[in-house]
Amino acid sequence: MAEIAFRRPDMLLKLTATSVGLAMASAKLISYHINVFSEKQKDIQYVNDLKDAYMFSSEQDEMYAEAFTEISAQVDNLLMELDEENE
Repeated sequence: MAEIAFRRPDMLLKLTATSVGLAMASAKLISYHINVFSEKQKDIQYVNDLKDAYMFSSEQDEMYAEAFTEISAQVDNLLMELDEENE
């Protein structure tokens, strides 16, 4: 290697430029993958938050449905009492 660099200094310059180019390309690739990983983490967090919101909403819907059923039964009982009193 030293002999080639001594005989042809332009080859050493080309080798150095190629090495710098590869280092830059590697740095860009690593940076890209870090950004992609960060975005994927954000997407995963968003999906988990959305799932939790739907689960909470589902629980609330069930609670309201049960409450409505209970109220509806009470109203039916009151209407039946009113009918019995009117007869």
